[in-house]
Amino acid sequence: MKKLLSLILTLCLILPLLGGVSALAEEKTVLTFGSIYDGNDWQYYRPFAEMLEELNIEVQFTVYDSNSFAAMLAGGDLPDIVVAKNMISNVLDNDLAMDISPYLEEYAPNLLKGTAGYAFQLSKELMTTSNGGLYIIPPCIGIHNPNPGCASDQVQYGYMVRWDYYKEIGCPEIHNEDDYINVLLQMYNNHPTTEDGSPSYLYGLRASNVGYRTSFLKDCAVNYWANYQFKNDIFTNEVYNGYLNMEKGPYWYEMEFLNKIYRINPDLIDMDMFTMTSDEYKAKLEKGQYMGVYHENPTNNKLYNTERAKDPDTIKSYVVVPSDGTVYYNNINMLTGNVPSRFFFISKNAKNWQAALRFFNKLFDEDFNRYLYSGPQGETWDYDENGVAYMFPEALADRAAGGEMWTQTASIGSPA
Repeated sequence: MKKLLSLILTLCLILPLLGGVSALAEEKTVLTFGSIYDGNDWQYYRPFAEMLEELNIEVQFTVYDSNSFAAMLAGGDLPDIVVAKNMISNVLDNDLAMDISPYLEEYAPNLLKGTAGYAFQLSKELMTTSNGGLYIIPPCIGIHNPNPGCASDQVQYGYMVRWDYYKEIGCPEIHNEDDYINVLLQMYNNHPTTEDGSPSYLYGLRASNVGYRTSFLKDCAVNYWANYQFKNDIFTNEVYNGYLNMEKGPYWYEMEFLNKIYRINPDLIDMDMFTMTSDEYKAKLEKGQYMGVYHENPTNNKLYNTERAKDPDTIKSYVVVPSDGTVYYNNINMLTGNVPSRFFFISKNAKNWQAALRFFNKLFDEDFNRYLYSGPQGETWDYDENGVAYMFPEALADRAAGGEMWTQTASIGSPA
């Protein structure tokens, strides 16, 4: 009887404890995000919603403007995860980020594998402090635009000309920068002013966009979104400093192009490029003052939209000329992703750094990324007997037919 009584008393003591453990296990970890970018909808889409449920995480996402973000960094009271841009030196110099390298094997082994592992090793070598730790988490690493089809954003880059003027001179081929200048000169000689008498210029861009167009030229061909400091050659994957490399740096490549125009005639260059606002540049685009431009969105072409309001059949527009001197930007390995222009870090004093690392571990999981782009395993794709991932024929057929099977199961579909 004593033995039975002791057992009952022991159970009475243990069971409440077990109940307490169960209650704690059900309580979600609150993972705080502070971001310079808007876009909190991601957590409600099916793949992310399922991921957060699996990790037992609840997200608190705060968006900051530039001033409040800078104030947050200066104050040092940071959320668990910070989504930042163009401030790596501030983060490293002020010891704001956690060195995650000692914890990767236990909490985030996916950051050590494959393409991600190489990218994080680069981050550790290039964006670190004197102790050589890993502080900066690069986004958007891996293959950019893996689909072989021609997406709308593929035709925005290269030698862009004013189409009506270009057609007028017989559409000569453009293979390189010298060809481009010669074509623009022919157009300019026919149209030194606009219809309202405003001066024409050979080429239009703002100073903040120097190097954009040249990043997509075959002789330069680098990851534009990595900003200027750390560039990788898209053919060789060599990583170099875009500020110091005078031959491959897209900024210097474009400045050489502008210098060639300036030496022909300084009046061919719009010197306002160094001071004009975005609205002032837009106004010149709408008037068609440039023979060529660094870039113009094909779906929001300012000159064409303005002229089409006057004449629905107008051909006044800026278009990209197909050329063997430019790069078709897909299947490109972005080794450094969008660093240093955009990046993540886990704050040094993060309350829930373990959950933050588990979050990034899942984010860099290959199967999770297949889910994001191709839908869930077992619904649109699976592994064959050799362990090779393949899409289901019915999923491919549905996509080709314009169906919703793919989009409704991947991250681009409806929220969960």
